[in-house]
Amino acid sequence: CQEVTLRSCDAQSASNILWAFATLGLRPSVAWLNRLLHHIEASVVTYMTPQALSVTLWALAALGVIPQPSCMSALLASSAHNMQRFTAQGLCNTIWALAVLEKAPGKAWQSAFFRHSRATVTNMTSQGLVNCLWAVARLGLQPPQEWVVDVAAQLLQQGLQGLSSQGVSNVLWAMGRIKNSGRQGQQLLHAALQQATVLLERQVPKQQQDKGNSNNLQHVDTLSAVSSDSSSTGGFNVYEVAGMLHTVCQLQAQQQMMASEPCNSSIGNREAALG
Repeated sequence: CQEVTLRSCDAQSASNILWAFATLGLRPSVAWLNRLLHHIEASVVTYMTPQALSVTLWALAALGVIPQPSCMSALLASSAHNMQRFTAQGLCNTIWALAVLEKAPGKAWQSAFFRHSRATVTNMTSQGLVNCLWAVARLGLQPPQEWVVDVAAQLLQQGLQGLSSQGVSNVLWAMGRIKNSGRQGQQLLHAALQQATVLLERQVPKQQQDKGNSNNLQHVDTLSAVSSDSSSTGGFNVYEVAGMLHTVCQLQAQQQMMASEPCNSSIGNREAALG
């Protein structure tokens, strides 16, 4: 690979090379990667298809390679220009990659992403929906409420039972941080709490299980039992348990704040406080 003549490498080939390295878990030298990224920025980025753009960003994130600001700007500009042609999977992969690379896009890019991803939400897989929610929260973006509502409603429709423990914990982490999530967002949050409890109770010895309390915000003991015994964590690792504990504590604090509000507070204000 070190001998590849980059000048003859077209847009699709550049994307394929990065995809192959990431898929095989191989990382070429920094010098070679820098030459390839310079070639992409200078010569081929404007010719990349939406698939090539999303695959390129996904591969860079998987490899842990952060492009130079000018290269990242070129990739973002080209993806924004072609956003309407991205598939649902391409959108999920792209926003996930930006979150892993910790590169928040500009307002215009965000607007195009939220608009088009909302239009394609019914074509997204459960994992893709989770990745979108996690990435948006990880980047600190504030999506339109209608976007959150549509993504949450679609994920609720598909169900959380097929998600991995990481997927469930990512939903909890994201929905605990995305504001103004609407009724569907709150339903998703509590559904994720319920699913997390089901998974956790399979890991905790019977005598430590929650004794039938149906309040979703009363699962701190179960979470603590799992996090205190690394041998019983099963599908949840200690970081996921810590994240869920933090989210539950946040929700509990918000619930206490709501309880201290004047009695004439509207239901809408209560939902906003939970969001």
